[in-house]
Amino acid sequence: MKKVLIAVFWLVMFFLMGVAPTLQAADFEKELSKAFINVPPDASNASMGNTWVATPFFGSNSAAVTAMGTYERGVVSLNYGVIDFEKGPDVQFYAPSALAKLPFGVLQFSYAAGNSDRKTFREEFSEEGWFSDDIEFGSIKEIDIQYGFKAGEKIFFEEDKFYAGVGYNYGKSDIRFGSDISTPATSFTASLNSGTRSHTWSAGAVYQPSPLVSAGGFYAHSWDKTDDTFDFEGLAEEETNRSQSNQYRFGVGVQVTSSTFVAADYQHLDLPSGNSDQFFAGVEQGIYKDSLYLYCGWAGDGPTTGIGMYFENGGLNVAYMHDTNDGLNKTLGKTKVVMVSAYLNF
Repeated sequence: MKKVLIAVFWLVMFFLMGVAPTLQAADFEKELSKAFINVPPDASNASMGNTWVATPFFGSNSAAVTAMGTYERGVVSLNYGVIDFEKGPDVQFYAPSALAKLPFGVLQFSYAAGNSDRKTFREEFSEEGWFSDDIEFGSIKEIDIQYGFKAGEKIFFEEDKFYAGVGYNYGKSDIRFGSDISTPATSFTASLNSGTRSHTWSAGAVYQPSPLVSAGGFYAHSWDKTDDTFDFEGLAEEETNRSQSNQYRFGVGVQVTSSTFVAADYQHLDLPSGNSDQFFAGVEQGIYKDSLYLYCGWAGDGPTTGIGMYFENGGLNVAYMHDTNDGLNKTLGKTKVVMVSAYLNF
């Protein structure tokens, strides 16, 4: 859910500027891209400010962090989430994954799928006429593979460790926009259907000078191809476009006490529609032994919170993110995300 829509949305600029010029299309494109790129890896990250580049024992888009887990043979997990755009559609998604411990390193395979209903996100009535725009996120699918490993230890200090990893993500999505315009003189409809195919390679690294401190970095580069069809009153035009994008993340995580962990990330996005810089931070606080934890944080533009319940061989996390993409407030309204994740170690 985080990479597949990067290229699609540059088309929104062409579409909305031609049909609904009152919208700042370039900003809309960038903010919508950010919203989907920043879908958290799982509910534990979502509740903790969407930090994931230097967070041992949490989910992550970085294969280096994935390699830091403490499991005997592997892990299976299932994530379910809803992205609720206040004025737009609700996007539902699920993502099962499986991780296996190898003789040298770990290998993780994940699959994600999602879609939404079709919903009008803008309506205007005036003496000049009636205008409306609607949007639908059709089939959204991703396949993600990560391989991470411990690359070294006792490099500078007695207890230090260094982890590294690489990943590949293939994604496809379909997005549909529609506009209806009616004036005293005329009326017409227009639509844009776009299908995107995305290939993304990533690399991550984490250095632990001690078991209590982690510092990590992550880089991803995406190549995207978009086939779009613009239909204006039955007159269709097709076009293919290609684009590239970059994602950079750097962060730290610190085990302050035996029951308190804090993390902070900085992210830079280089998108076809422009650049973006964001900060993420979160706190994990143990409440009861090693079984119950509370989380809170700040993800980009808004707060996050959640709860985690852990057992001997698994756990369950529930997270909520509120208004974390305020750049979309004028168009799709406040963004609210609810995620539930369950995992089992074996």
